[in-house]
Amino acid sequence: GRLVMRTQTSPIQIRAMERMQPPLRIIAPGRVFRHEEQDATHEHTFHQVEGLAVGEGVCAGHLIGTLKGFLRVLRGDEPEVRLRPGYFP
Repeated sequence: GRLVMRTQTSPIQIRAMERMQPPLRIIAPGRVFRHEEQDATHEHTFHQVEGLAVGEGVCAGHLIGTLKGFLRVLRGDEPEVRLRPGYFP
């Protein structure tokens, strides 16, 4: 029909910013689909988690705390989080 499988979870962040006023913190988990050849390092379907923290005085620590809180609820234990920032033009 008129449905399209999503290629990223970023639209969730956009909808949250349209509906909510800062300060806000959200976690946007979801299954995403890519139209690409499958090999040992690429699948057509995978799960992605994005975090967003917006507000005055908000820093990376607030975002990390939000992500850790999500993982704590999801897994039931204290997660070890390692961030590896990257830039993909």
